[in-house]
Amino acid sequence: SFQALAETIVKVVGSGSVKFTEFTRERKEVEPGDYYTNISKIRTLAGWEPRTSLEEGIERTAEFYRAFRKEYW
Repeated sequence: SFQALAETIVKVVGSGSVKFTEFTRERKEVEPGDYYTNISKIRTLAGWEPRTSLEEGIERTAEFYRAFRKEYW
């Protein structure tokens, strides 16, 4: 879920917080809903396996943005 992803980002980065806010009725009408990823098809067809865990990818991304903060903020 997006909430679980946000909580993982906060945990890995070591700062911030997650605040759940219910969508308004109007927003719910245009939102696509939950999205669940599944890599089984690419594993089967291409033999692909991720080499980087989600947590490591988040940490590496955070390190990049910390290093180049002035370029983005």
